[in-house]
Amino acid sequence: MRSLASTRRALRVPPDSESGIVALQWLEKIDRVRTAAAANGVVRAADRLLQTTTSQK
Repeated sequence: MRSLASTRRALRVPPDSESGIVALQWLEKIDRVRTAAAANGVVRAADRLLQTTTSQK
């Protein structure tokens, strides 16, 4: 998965132009969603691990 900075560079849109500002705002929103999804995946994995360890006792 690309980082926000590398995606920003790949766009090659001047960050101070209107389209560049809009693009950066969308990239930041996407990055927040990716971060939340990754955190949710970690929590789910921890829940599954906890369930398997408690059911084995």
